[in-house]
Amino acid sequence: LNNSGNDVEGARVLEQGFAFRDQMPEAERLAFEAVYYQYGPHPDRGKIIESYTKLFAKYPEWLTIITTDLLAETYESQREFAVAESLWAIAVRVAPDEITPNYDIIRPQIAQGKFAAARNSIIHARAHRPPLRALDQAEALLLYNENKVDSARLVFERNARATDLTLARSGRFDLSVLELRAGHVAAFVVRQAQLTSAPGRPPVPINETAQGVRVATRVLQQPDEAKRRLDAIYARRTPASNATANSFRDLNDAALEAEVGRPERARALIQRVDAAKLDSIQQRLTEPARHAALAWVALAEGRGLDAVHEFQAADQLRDGANGFCDICADPTVGLGFDRANMPDSAIAAFEHFVQSPFIYRHNLDAQYLALVLRRLGQ
Repeated sequence: LNNSGNDVEGARVLEQGFAFRDQMPEAERLAFEAVYYQYGPHPDRGKIIESYTKLFAKYPEWLTIITTDLLAETYESQREFAVAESLWAIAVRVAPDEITPNYDIIRPQIAQGKFAAARNSIIHARAHRPPLRALDQAEALLLYNENKVDSARLVFERNARATDLTLARSGRFDLSVLELRAGHVAAFVVRQAQLTSAPGRPPVPINETAQGVRVATRVLQQPDEAKRRLDAIYARRTPASNATANSFRDLNDAALEAEVGRPERARALIQRVDAAKLDSIQQRLTEPARHAALAWVALAEGRGLDAVHEFQAADQLRDGANGFCDICADPTVGLGFDRANMPDSAIAAFEHFVQSPFIYRHNLDAQYLALVLRRLGQ
């Protein structure tokens, strides 16, 4: 149900099953509880790990590709990359021809800087199954992390010419990212327009999106243009679908308003979210976005250390790290330390960003690398 987009019905089914979990055989109950805490309304990675640990210890026959994959995802999201890699290695041995573990294991290997192991995983996967488009992208992303940008571009170009439409679209997107990374903003805009165009439908103007606003602030460093682009977003906008979506939108808008230099508008949006009286689940879901918005407000108001604390809080959930990106918070944390006149701390954050691997780091480099290298040089 979740995979088909019917997450509301999926949540209802999980809640119904959870109410009757005590009537299940123990193995089924432990497996169900792990899925419930992963996809249900009360996510809890500690309980996922606890459920699977008990399940595998007592019922080793449940160590299947599905259960190991879900547990590996949980550890990866907490940035315990070595554990995630070991679990996906088990899944690959159990089912060498399955798509998911053969691709997923590459992420924690790159995150640990184990580039040779990642390359071996790609070679192994190609040998054990028919050609897989995800491996073509993984090859390019690995090359990029090895700082072989020109070689990565060649693979992206090959992917963009693929007959597989999904791979071709991915390749074209990655090429647009490399254009932005190189400072070729006009070429980036053209490539993005090609990605969003379709027969009978004009392309979405990239400059009138949140990404376009960030390009204006972080790459072009033109705050007035960023304000114009943000106002254009409001003019094109349709109503949000529900209260949670509206709160996410307000918080994301607040972050953008502060980033373009309008912190007073950002505060008003945050206050509107606070006045919405979200339930505990909605509050938990929106908590990182609220911290991020407050961080950008603090940065805009010159409160650098407050910004650092809020950016760091946005990078955490109540049960650990907020996802498997170990470098996503570095540029903004560094900017906060920079604003607080703490150069040593800023340098440490910036250098960690520049030197650390991450499978999708080309997306981050496009927005931040030039800015970070410029500040390090200064």
